[in-house]
Amino acid sequence: MFNRGRQVMRDQLGTYLPRVIMPMLGSEHVFYQLPKDADAPFGNLPQTRFTPHTPAQPGHKRLSLTFDDGPHPVSTPMLLEILDRYEIKATFFLIGSNALRYPDLVQEIERRGHVIGNHSYSHPYGWKVSSLELIRDFHKGLLALTKMTSKPIRWQRPPYGNLTNKMVVWGVRQGIETLLWDLVISDYNPTSDYDLLKKFFLAKLRNRSIVCMHDNDVSVHYTPRLLAETIPQLLDENWHFQSLAA
Repeated sequence: MFNRGRQVMRDQLGTYLPRVIMPMLGSEHVFYQLPKDADAPFGNLPQTRFTPHTPAQPGHKRLSLTFDDGPHPVSTPMLLEILDRYEIKATFFLIGSNALRYPDLVQEIERRGHVIGNHSYSHPYGWKVSSLELIRDFHKGLLALTKMTSKPIRWQRPPYGNLTNKMVVWGVRQGIETLLWDLVISDYNPTSDYDLLKKFFLAKLRNRSIVCMHDNDVSVHYTPRLLAETIPQLLDENWHFQSLAA
């Protein structure tokens, strides 16, 4: 049963339910009740429209770039350089263990004005571990990032998009919203064809899209080039890039 117009609501057991943001053009914010089995993964999640924090100029279309899995010693500096070149701010969902390995890159991401989100500590497959294990992993990742950043972590994204009820509820209790995407690029697949990735990205992009790209050993061969070749075209077509509010 759906309930519109409220950020949280109570189910029959009195549990507060958070919003899960999934951007879809033309829809309203939709909220949902937890199934009685609180350990179960979400089934068909409601679709919600992402409301941008930064207004675009009239006639502009808006999108947000997000990058999962970093920081990475080669990929992250390349992404930062390209984003700086076009004065674009993005959101980086970082893995805690990688952040501890490259703390200078975490600080550099923040120094350049990008938003940092929690992508767990060890990138577990959320539907194959217990809720307690998953929450512990997210908590460990949150602690690692908090020690390196000057701003509170306000966003989280589950690896593989594997949402579970308890993980999302845990996030909202920490003051953290869970963000998915409406367009994911297969730059994590070593067998991907670059030309097809580029064609897919440009064909599927729509106003208010949240794009999920990656920042890892595989994506370094695709994503920097993809951004360098498509950003100028998108800017010419009046696309406005924005990050999430920190």
